[in-house]
Amino acid sequence: MASKTSTPLHCLAIFLLLAQLARSAIIPPSGPSDHQHQHNPQPSDAYIVHTDHLAKPSQFATPKRWYTSVVATLSPATSLERIFYVYDTVMHGFAAELTDDEARRLSDAPGVSSVYKDTVVHLHTTWSPGFLGLDKDFGIWPDTGFGDGVIIDFVDTGIWPESASFNDSGLSPVWLTWKGRCDDGERFNASMCNNKLVGARFFAAGPRAKALGMDAVEFQSPRDAHGHGTHVASTAPRFPTPACTGTARGVAPRARVAMYKA
Repeated sequence: MASKTSTPLHCLAIFLLLAQLARSAIIPPSGPSDHQHQHNPQPSDAYIVHTDHLAKPSQFATPKRWYTSVVATLSPATSLERIFYVYDTVMHGFAAELTDDEARRLSDAPGVSSVYKDTVVHLHTTWSPGFLGLDKDFGIWPDTGFGDGVIIDFVDTGIWPESASFNDSGLSPVWLTWKGRCDDGERFNASMCNNKLVGARFFAAGPRAKALGMDAVEFQSPRDAHGHGTHVASTAPRFPTPACTGTARGVAPRARVAMYKA
């Protein structure tokens, strides 16, 4: 049997094959999880940050510049775009997009009082006075007269006067200094007002003057075609009315209502 001499080309092919096998054995292939860990940043959420405005360092001309600097220490590249509200009326602070880790770090920053995630709050009760611990027979609630002597004005989608929330049982006529009135209109007339609903007006001249037209489902009167105004107007001054498991009432059940439909 004749022997076969290996050529340099054969040797090179064998060398490359052995090198590839060795590499495969030593270095495992990277999987999808490795790629995800490297390129998947932590998601951000809206956070509300309360601050002690008196703690603002003097080198910052305004609170906003201070807040921007604080957020910049967390992520310099996008700090200017992440603050979307600055608060300075009833509280001091700002709202920004932050990751959970950034929020934890920010809560320890000098001058920061609290940091909490902005969340959607759902309705829990239609008996707000009881939820607040108020008692209708004694304490601060009856001491206020349940809103007696107050007229709450609403600018909204109108009102449905037949609602039991606007019952005027036990209420005296509105005082003579009240200058409001009730407008007549489609499916609504002034007689539908009472000692609870003491004003109801309809403002449509602006849209008509601009020839914008009115919604086809809209009443040409203070009557509510959408329900929002009726709901809002019955929240605080709601007259005690039966509910599914008891009685629902507003915190100012003796207050009067005036609706301005715009």
